[in-house]
Amino acid sequence: MKYLIFILSLLLSHEAFGSTCETSYRIVDECYATRGRLQAEKEKPSVRIWKVGTKRVLGVVNENLENLPAKVREEFSFGVWVFADYKVCPLTKDKPGRMQMVCVESMTNIRIEDYRVNPYEPVITKVQDESEKTHAVSESESEQAHEIWPLLLIVIVAVAMVLLFLTRSKRGVPIFSKPLEDRSGYQELRKRYSQKTFTQGRQQHKVEIKNKTKSRSEATVKDQIESFPEVKVEHIIDGDTVIVVKGWRKIKIRLDSIDCPEDGQHWGDTAKYGLIKLIGGRKIRIEEHGQDMYERTLATIYVQLGKGSEWLNVNEKMVTLGHAWVMRRFYNHLPKDRQDKLNRLERWARSNKVGLWKTPNPTPPWKWRREG
Repeated sequence: MKYLIFILSLLLSHEAFGSTCETSYRIVDECYATRGRLQAEKEKPSVRIWKVGTKRVLGVVNENLENLPAKVREEFSFGVWVFADYKVCPLTKDKPGRMQMVCVESMTNIRIEDYRVNPYEPVITKVQDESEKTHAVSESESEQAHEIWPLLLIVIVAVAMVLLFLTRSKRGVPIFSKPLEDRSGYQELRKRYSQKTFTQGRQQHKVEIKNKTKSRSEATVKDQIESFPEVKVEHIIDGDTVIVVKGWRKIKIRLDSIDCPEDGQHWGDTAKYGLIKLIGGRKIRIEEHGQDMYERTLATIYVQLGKGSEWLNVNEKMVTLGHAWVMRRFYNHLPKDRQDKLNRLERWARSNKVGLWKTPNPTPPWKWRREG
């Protein structure tokens, strides 16, 4: 009987057998329209939408693009950009500094730019009315599914009842028998163990739950970091500015929320050498936070110093080593716990006279730039 109930619940939870976002995924908010650029990436998620006019990036979960026009599915590849008006359904909350995961429901006003032959002069293709045809076909298929599934449900229920009857008749058990309520074994177990043993078991169970929760939290943080783009460090300019290579592009990264001494300033060369020791020539993960007034990408950098080791927050490490100040005017976009951690690390380095704090009253770089 429990298998029958499972089959019924499974069928009722999928009334139509279509592959729309609402039937395939758990949507956390209302679907909305946005103009964006669809492109493929090597990192996960491998399909992303860059929202036009903003710095926001959306991760696409339905990477096979089954809801999109056939022309887009045929042409879409690395080096191909698809500009369109997308209807997306959010699967995660929109939070600052985090990529929102969405399901693409449909697209209109499509323009395909192919950079695979010539990265400077793309081949442009416009797709007209394909999305409307696809939408009409999906609606007709959905209507057919709504007509067929009640009949299919009846057939499956009938087959399940026959199988249940044959199985129980072979065992000599009535089909609709009630379970026996025998609690004698439970009472014997309660008498066998003392109150002390019972209390120790409860405490051990609480410790196991706490350890499982902690490991689950650490795994979630690791998965989140590994979802950020992976780049290769090419050149380190100073203690808080690096050049990285992402695909065939070079990007200038400014370490977010910290400020290191400049070149020519006291401790500037030491801070630069400290950053080289951490990430020089390595592959890193970058959590992007937008751009500054000089069009540099603001980011938190993560690195693994050994194979299989934990991810290290480089921005926080530079503060811990006494190579940087915390820029409290520009870290309000970070979560409160990360702001508090940066402040705590700077207080620790200052009180223990680590790095630049060995010098009494060191000059902050923003004052040094203004005076120079």
